[in-house]
Amino acid sequence: MAVKAGTTPKWLPGEGAGGMGSKTIGEASFVEVSPGKYLFALLGNELDRTLTIFLPEIEDTKDKAAELETLRETRDVPRKKYPLLVTFLDIAEPRTVQKVDPDNLAASFGPGVILKRITLEITDDGVTKGGIGAVLGWLNDPAVMENPGWSSLPIESRRAIGALLSHFPDSKGLRE
Repeated sequence: MAVKAGTTPKWLPGEGAGGMGSKTIGEASFVEVSPGKYLFALLGNELDRTLTIFLPEIEDTKDKAAELETLRETRDVPRKKYPLLVTFLDIAEPRTVQKVDPDNLAASFGPGVILKRITLEITDDGVTKGGIGAVLGWLNDPAVMENPGWSSLPIESRRAIGALLSHFPDSKGLRE
């Protein structure tokens, strides 16, 4: 995933004038916890998470943006900044999405499964593409991703699916 950030001129009309904006590009991170059982970290608030973790002491957004340009590090994500975590009870069925409690992975994945940490890394590597579609084959299925199939999914499923990919149309107003 990549987060592109920039500032807007103060003379530009609107609430964002003179502030920092961002665009997330890529896919949600995921890991296969056990055969066929996956944990997904959904996209959302990536710029805020990045700035808070890597540059908490810098107040000015322009200074933060300049500093991020050259920064290449890995840091642990504090618990309060964890992304929303989900799994699918049936990986082939988008209706089975379920929130995962990061403090109790055993409830979703079985005894002995714990989350030790989540890390965030700034690199020069390219954005990973297609991995999530290989796991969630229905992401490429028009019968699921377009109406009438899409509108028949529960809103919780649509919100989670909408946060799996940055290029998913947010025009459906599903992200919180």
